[in-house]
Amino acid sequence: MTPKFYPIGEGYRIVLAKAPVRHPAKYQEVQAIARDENQAIIFQERVELENLKQELEVQRAQFEFERTQLKRNFYNSIIQSKNLQLLASQLANNPGDVAIILQIVEEQQIFNRNDQIWLLKALLENDALEEWRLSEASQLLLQKLTQLSEQEEVWISLDNDSDARERQLVWQNTLLGSRDALVVGINQYPFLKGTPTSKAQHLSVPASDAEAIAQCLEKYGEFRVRRLPATIQDDSLRVATEGLLKTDALEDAIIQLFNPVGQKIPETALLYFCGHGLSKNRGGVTEDFLATSDTHPQRNQWGVSLWWLREILRRSPVRQQIIWLDCPHSGELLNFFEVDIEDDKKPDRCFIIATSDLSKALLQGLDPKWQPNKQVTSQTLVDFIRQALKKAPQHPICFSSGNPIILTTEQPIISPITNELPLEKSITYELWLNVSKNIVSVGGELEVIVYQNLTNADKNNAYLLEITQEEAKGSELNIMLTAPGFQFDGANTASLPIDPNTAQTAQTACFRLTALRFGTATITAELYRGNTFETNLETQVEVAGVDLPPKPIKTQPRPVPQPDFILRVQTVWNETNSACKFQYQIRSFRLPSLFPGEINYHSELLSSSWIEQMRGLLGTTLENISDALPEDGRSHLTSLGQYLFQHLFPTELQSDFRNLIPRDRTFTLLILADQDASLPWELLHDGQRFLSDRFIIGRWFWELNNTRPHEFPVGAINVAHYNNVEQPELWTALLEPPGAPPPLPLPDGVLGNLESTEAMRGLHLIRYSQSADAANRRNAPITLDDTNNAQDIERQMRPAKLNLRRNRPLVSLGYVRRDRPELTTLEQTWASAFIRAGCSAFTGSLWAVDPAVEAAFISGFYNRLWTGDSLGEAFEASRQLARAVAPDSLDWLAYVLFGDPMARPYRPVEGKGYAVVEPIGREIDDPLPPGVPVRFRLSLRRTPPVWHEERVIEVAENLTFENLQAHVKTFGLQVTPDSPIAMSLAPTGNYLGWFTLVAPPEIAGNSALVQVFLMDGIQPIHSLMFSLNIENEGS
Repeated sequence: MTPKFYPIGEGYRIVLAKAPVRHPAKYQEVQAIARDENQAIIFQERVELENLKQELEVQRAQFEFERTQLKRNFYNSIIQSKNLQLLASQLANNPGDVAIILQIVEEQQIFNRNDQIWLLKALLENDALEEWRLSEASQLLLQKLTQLSEQEEVWISLDNDSDARERQLVWQNTLLGSRDALVVGINQYPFLKGTPTSKAQHLSVPASDAEAIAQCLEKYGEFRVRRLPATIQDDSLRVATEGLLKTDALEDAIIQLFNPVGQKIPETALLYFCGHGLSKNRGGVTEDFLATSDTHPQRNQWGVSLWWLREILRRSPVRQQIIWLDCPHSGELLNFFEVDIEDDKKPDRCFIIATSDLSKALLQGLDPKWQPNKQVTSQTLVDFIRQALKKAPQHPICFSSGNPIILTTEQPIISPITNELPLEKSITYELWLNVSKNIVSVGGELEVIVYQNLTNADKNNAYLLEITQEEAKGSELNIMLTAPGFQFDGANTASLPIDPNTAQTAQTACFRLTALRFGTATITAELYRGNTFETNLETQVEVAGVDLPPKPIKTQPRPVPQPDFILRVQTVWNETNSACKFQYQIRSFRLPSLFPGEINYHSELLSSSWIEQMRGLLGTTLENISDALPEDGRSHLTSLGQYLFQHLFPTELQSDFRNLIPRDRTFTLLILADQDASLPWELLHDGQRFLSDRFIIGRWFWELNNTRPHEFPVGAINVAHYNNVEQPELWTALLEPPGAPPPLPLPDGVLGNLESTEAMRGLHLIRYSQSADAANRRNAPITLDDTNNAQDIERQMRPAKLNLRRNRPLVSLGYVRRDRPELTTLEQTWASAFIRAGCSAFTGSLWAVDPAVEAAFISGFYNRLWTGDSLGEAFEASRQLARAVAPDSLDWLAYVLFGDPMARPYRPVEGKGYAVVEPIGREIDDPLPPGVPVRFRLSLRRTPPVWHEERVIEVAENLTFENLQAHVKTFGLQVTPDSPIAMSLAPTGNYLGWFTLVAPPEIAGNSALVQVFLMDGIQPIHSLMFSLNIENEGS
């Protein structure tokens, strides 16, 4: 029998020919074999056919990929060449290709707003998209296109017919940016009086007028409105008729409106103010103000300066700026148009100012139904106001520049594409501050609590925080507490998660303090929504005087040695605050048997007037030595130091300093002083040497001693400078030691720009002393006035304050003498502000110094730190270098250090973000009751939380992962959901995940260990471990 072969595909099938039947049994056996073989062949055919189908599918997919790639290249070339006609033609024939354009835009991520408009115009003008007839998928794609960058100025070139012009306004005003409004109506003016005994000049209508304007803007203008002062009525936000609004709060709201932090800059920003306006005339110079509830002219508190508002508008990136002021004394706002009228890039503006009936006229003018096209623009409103108020006692001031701005319309301003999408919902929280007791004794403990609840707690003094759900994802409420006269038992910072997932959970942040001095103390909680300052919450506490012996100086265990000596200085005032004593304790880690820290020294009773006079002696001495010979100058300064040594130190302490502390070497000395003991301790002279010549002195604030850093980061130094600094780049070059990364000058040298800097390894401020010519006193970055005002410095620092706290950098101030001696008031202003903001250390000079001295000091200081010297070693070596550079100058004595002289520098290493686990609605140390679920938020962040105390790390610019997951492992606890837990990327740039832990009733032991592992696929990223206390039935 000969087999025959038949080709099938690429294989062969075997068929046996029939043979004569001679042996039936044998035939049946052969037939069975053939049947099995045929079945195997059929199965093989099916496998081969399936493989063939798969191969064809691969070939088809490859063809589609190549075809799409060709289309991508084709459209990419059109986009790059901006061939609008060709693009419109192609989209008319292939409307589905909008998805390809979207991919190109998303992947390149280089399109400015001009390119964005250009693409949208092409999409609108082709036949396939005419009159907005888009599929749902295309609408979503087009909506994504509208969410690109909004940084550059753009214009649309359309035909001049009316329909095209209307479409231009729609696109220009609404599709590409949000519309934000700040509506202010103030009725309450408790301190605004004609005479000290007359009644307060309250108003009755501003709040109701403001609320009517707010509702009109929401109904017809699709503005996102913020009301101030705000309250809740019938579950809705309203302008509060009895509410108070402080100057700081209004200024901060204006900053958030016209100069918001981050990239979410609104396209249109509108400020409406109804209330009192004031005019201040001094020296023939008139300045106008918007009065707020804390306006008190007798105390030189006038409200919000219109000159300041003018500067805010000048620097604002907002394209369309609208100001409506229903108050007198507001004309100054328009003056700056005389300056920048020729600026081609100036924004579109609409300013309307009047002193009576403006709100009523605005409501009439904003009603779109009276317009032929059912639309009100800035130009039509200005025309209406001029006509409506032409018979008013004082004519309104109206100004409209640039292109018309759509204000209201009966038709949806946002196009049907965006209008069909769901509107963003918002969450409103009530925030308030509470203390455990209103009266506490010196040495007594106090709890300060910040509450965060949904708006159902009915707290009259609560602050209302409104935030959209999208903005809330992964966000948090950051808190910085300031409590002069109290010592913190722990950190003065905290954060509470703000997230749609936590909206129903009440949360608290608790701070524990100890009272240090009697009197009325103001405790302030600074609240930040993410990185944006929101408001201050304040409360007052009475501290009763109790004559208690001071507690011994205590230190915390740490890997760095303590200073050789620690001197604590505490101010003890009498009942009338007219006189005080300085109480001293000194402890030595070098000579513990001589100075165990148990002896208290008391100065003589010193009057408050003598202390103020003594503080002014340094300025008088500087005036005397400015033109004196070097020997005479040193004699003057030595006399001052001896006078201070004899009057500030009691006799016993003077003797101990002279006789018990060896003079054959230089020791380190840390001075812990309260806020009233801000005196030039370094200049005290014991008859032989200045105190700063015998010791390497570092100062620190006594109430912050528990958070005194023992190490600090070094690296690239950020540099800020003032307008009066000539050639700042020369000073910047001194801050780059060999091998160190180059310094980073801030944009325009402005300190406020520091808020955009994520990683901060150091900060140096450059300032020249004030010129005798008042015209040369300019603002940047902190007001240059006759005195360095602590509140001004705090306010200028505010945008960067959280960054300072997160990174804990070393800060230095270069204060260079120009043409006259000048004190820096460094102790009460600069040092206090930066140290309380969380910086690790601060150094600067007590007075403006010679440029050569400053150059030697600052270059030597950062050079020594980069090579690894301790803070005190680098400071002392730099002072001696400055002394050698100018041997006839006493300026080397001006330098002071706020920080631990033993603190060590470290260079941050690379890391993959900061992993943080936060319990929701409880503290991590609170006992966990069995059976009660506790929710946790797990995050992987680019920047550390504000309460972070460990070393900072260098995080990659793009912290992205392909498949970030969390694995939660516990011993005895139930975890929901099961691992792995997906980590999603939030709008903040952080990765977020959520899990819940429950302790079963049968759990054994008093604690349970929890381990969290973050993995990107199989790549380990981070691991965390913490322990939870378990609440037992008997506890």
